[in-house]
Amino acid sequence: MRRYLLPLSALVVFASMATSVSAQVPRARIAPEAWFRTVPTSSSLLGTYHWIDLSGDSVTTVSRNRNNPTLVNTNALPFSDTHSINFHPALRFSGSIFQKELALSYSSLAQGTVIGIFAPIAATSSSDAALFGLKGRNGEETLVGKDKVHHAGSGAYLDYGKAQGEDLLYGSAEKETKPEFLERFPRVVSYMWANRPVHSVWGEPKHSLVTVGSAPGHRDTRFSQSYLDMTRDVASFDGYIPEFIVFNRMLTPADRLRVESGLALRYGLTLYSSYLDSRGNLLWNFATNKAYHHRVAGIIRDDESKEALQGKTIGKATVRAFRDSRKNFALFLKTRGNGDCLPKEANKDLIENYRLFMLKDLGNKESSVSNRLGHLAKRRI
Repeated sequence: MRRYLLPLSALVVFASMATSVSAQVPRARIAPEAWFRTVPTSSSLLGTYHWIDLSGDSVTTVSRNRNNPTLVNTNALPFSDTHSINFHPALRFSGSIFQKELALSYSSLAQGTVIGIFAPIAATSSSDAALFGLKGRNGEETLVGKDKVHHAGSGAYLDYGKAQGEDLLYGSAEKETKPEFLERFPRVVSYMWANRPVHSVWGEPKHSLVTVGSAPGHRDTRFSQSYLDMTRDVASFDGYIPEFIVFNRMLTPADRLRVESGLALRYGLTLYSSYLDSRGNLLWNFATNKAYHHRVAGIIRDDESKEALQGKTIGKATVRAFRDSRKNFALFLKTRGNGDCLPKEANKDLIENYRLFMLKDLGNKESSVSNRLGHLAKRRI
């Protein structure tokens, strides 16, 4: 098993730099499995806020009670529990008994990349806490913290900031004063991994679980006992997380940097590396501009990244939606003279025609149709 924690640009967690995931994910070929961003739940900017999945697969989050996993809480937080980072909202994770989690239905996370933006409150800068956890195969869970990575399979942890610093925990290895350390918050944290391949003819279940901001409670039987014992004393994260992205493969260094550059420009972070646009073109050369590489900022418009998310081609997300209601969709295609042909891709016009077909020809309720195509609607914001 290979694991990489990229401290902002290179190792595992690049605390101020970042292995990142751009604010607009560059091009569909590195499309994430889940891409959460903080947005208001209504048109009121003073109302409640929540995470919304922009990946197109409509992954939802649940806030689960760590002491009683059967209890869940609302995901929406009032405006007072948010914070603005470069004029963009971020959800508050206050270390409560509720943990935020998301279930992935199409990936076992045998390999992957997670990138998020984390802004711990200053009072917790010298104490460790959980950032996020990954559960794919049972007994191989991983918890990434501000200072260490805990892995249930090996029963050990990696202190990725011990030698060089560059984590989210202020300690003796830091090369800067505490005020300088705090000035570099928020930071981009990136984690990449690759587990052993499965050679069984039956494969492995294509579902996984990601927890954010805390370790699971000791009564949560969905996790192995070794993982629960290992993470029992890990504190919950206290701070803000505006954006959190999960990929089901290890990103290449170039793809990772494209994502990091987008996030850095969006949230006003300075990377310890060059900046790339969504095509991989160089925007800012770290090597030649090193003497001026302080508080780098920029204004950029990237229509190509936007098109990758909002363009007419929907791809696998469409196929999944249509597969859920295949009978109705087959009937819809038949009325259009297409027989049983299930396209691998569909455009927005076809989706809209299908929506009207369900409403008018089949007499379905608006709520039922919205449920069937809900995640496609998010894709068409």
